[in-house]
Amino acid sequence: MLTTMRNNIRRRRESLDLTLRHLSELTGDHWTKIARWERGENTPPIDAALRLARALHCSVHDLFPDGCE
Repeated sequence: MLTTMRNNIRRRRESLDLTLRHLSELTGDHWTKIARWERGENTPPIDAALRLARALHCSVHDLFPDGCE
């Protein structure tokens, strides 16, 4: 499950040509925290997942399909 979550965050960010630092500016989360989420080292809390989805122009389900069942 963590691999799916990690890959979807990174895949979506890269498809929009965003750097970690730019995504960090959009969400208000430190870029190292976002990098840990992408690698699957941590899972973002729901408020952070909502910020990510908003910044990446997608739904939380798009980012975390296995976590929304």
